[in-house]
Amino acid sequence: AGCRKLYLEMANPLRSSVKTLVKVRSANGSVLNGEGKGQRENVGSKRQKHLDLSALVPGGERGVVEVLPNKKEGLLTQLVSYETDCTSGELVSAYSTKAQEPGEKEQRGSYTRYLGTDNLLEITNTKNYQIPLRIESYDATGRRLKRRSEHLSGNDTKTYNLSKSSVWKTTPDSYGHVKVTSGANGQFIARLLRGKSLTTTPEFTYSTPVR
Repeated sequence: AGCRKLYLEMANPLRSSVKTLVKVRSANGSVLNGEGKGQRENVGSKRQKHLDLSALVPGGERGVVEVLPNKKEGLLTQLVSYETDCTSGELVSAYSTKAQEPGEKEQRGSYTRYLGTDNLLEITNTKNYQIPLRIESYDATGRRLKRRSEHLSGNDTKTYNLSKSSVWKTTPDSYGHVKVTSGANGQFIARLLRGKSLTTTPEFTYSTPVR
């Protein structure tokens, strides 16, 4: 979708420095930076550091960035994606994704089909082994529309288009929520991305929480 610049932003609010290991993973879980081992960064007290990841994750690619600080409370972290016009280089749209820890075994997030909005659900397996997944779509009244079960390989990331009515039974000009369930707590991370015209130059994109 268009051209993109991707930055990892880290801020350290502590009075001491924080050392961290940053692993940029492709959708299949392979580590793309540091010759497959990731890269080590040091963020000083009360300081910020921004890493340009654009070359590692070109437009059209999907994956996840794993940040492993030596002090759990030490870093405020987010990914910021800037969509640009490929010809002029002008900024078209941008969105940020807050860092999150693997959540509960059941997680939910909302979708909307109004105004021609696309809804992409991204699920990342944070374990190095295969896990089971169950994905269910619901309408605004809480009625279940579709249930789908499958497995997700270790460190793998998959994307599901919730706007596909033929798959998820969601209809234009409607809204509801999606539920993702796995076997145990702390196995996966789920994200929802809304946008429009994602197959050409994007008009807008932004992330919404899943918890």
